[in-house]
Amino acid sequence: MGGAGLPFGLMFVALLAIMVLLAVYVVVPWMRSETRRREYLTDPRHESLVYEVPEGRDPAAIVAALRNDGLEAIEVLRSGRQRVVISCHSGREQVRTHARAVIAREADLNLEGDRASPQDVTFVDE
Repeated sequence: MGGAGLPFGLMFVALLAIMVLLAVYVVVPWMRSETRRREYLTDPRHESLVYEVPEGRDPAAIVAALRNDGLEAIEVLRSGRQRVVISCHSGREQVRTHARAVIAREADLNLEGDRASPQDVTFVDE
């Protein structure tokens, strides 16, 4: 009677061990690479563009659209405002034009997942 729970206990321990190994070998390295990317892009010595996300727009949708189009971008919170930092490997003006087009054309979701009203895309340094 007492041995019926033993297989379930062993399965629970095995599942727990798999979850711990998954965290150690997948999640931790991914978090470290994201931290390095964030530090690199927010470093003042690195050339980048900063786009302040208008109220009600989804910064994750903007970052996803930029990454899908081949640009390296992250979202950051600075001075209580959501901002998207975009890497400028190929020159600031060339990336500015490309990023402006992507944000205006593909990143038009608001926080509820609906289409947001079109707005002019201006960067912090403009």
